Amino acid sequence: MPKNYLSEDNNFDAVYQIERTDPVEGGPGGVSNEPHQNLTNRTKWLQVRVDALLTAIGLKAPLDSPAFTGSPTAPTPTATDNSTKLATTAFVKGKVDELWTTMKGDVEGLGIALGLKAPLNSPAFTGTPTAPTPPMTENSTRLATTEFAWEAVQLTMNKLFPMLGNGTDSFTLPNGLTLKWGTISPTATDSHGFVTITFPSSFSTKIYHVIPRSTPITSSDVPVLCELINVANGASFKIMVVKSDGTVYANKQISVNWFAIGY
Repeated sequence: MPKNYLSEDNNFDAVYQIERTDPVEGGPGGVSNEPHQNLTNRTKWLQVRVDALLTAIGLKAPLDSPAFTGSPTAPTPTATDNSTKLATTAFVKGKVDELWTTMKGDVEGLGIALGLKAPLNSPAFTGTPTAPTPPMTENSTRLATTEFAWEAVQLTMNKLFPMLGNGTDSFTLPNGLTLKWGTISPTATDSHGFVTITFPSSFSTKIYHVIPRSTPITSSDVPVLCELINVANGASFKIMVVKSDGTVYANKQISVNWFAIGY
């Protein structure tokens, strides 16, 4: 004879107590099966909930090193928070905005300052760049200043003047560049230490530079220095003669050697 089983309903039933007067009655709905039916329904009810809990647990993240998916969210900490709390994107953006507000001026200033800097590789300077003047003994790749260049020329001319001798002369190169030199002795400085020297023949186009040197006629006088003041129209130049202490060498007889370059 086949076995029949109780059906299961998802209900948390109260368990019926069989009374002494109840007849013995089996089968579906029989009073003798009612307590069993109640327990069966409870079991179903519990099974449904346990299955639901197991499913829910599978969707939860562990407390230790959770690996979230989707778009997890969290409360945004206050702007002054400095702890191990989770930082949301809103918190980070707020801190970045705060930092940018504080540093914006400095960053923009750095950008402007950087734009005013020259690159290390092949800089193209503007304005009036300066550099320390190397010693005259320098022979390297260091930058040469105009002061270095003219000191070098002056040293060269100090060696050249004795070779040129007295009097005046000139020499024109094939490209038209003209070199002129001469010695005027004696001549006198005025009350301000100035002397104007006229070229024996004028430069017709341009004078690049004049290098003068003066020597006191009176050998007992202190050494003097000669400074070029100006060049006038290719025909003459003015110098100022001063003593080594910086005072002008006024109303004195001097000898002037000069060397000029131009066209």
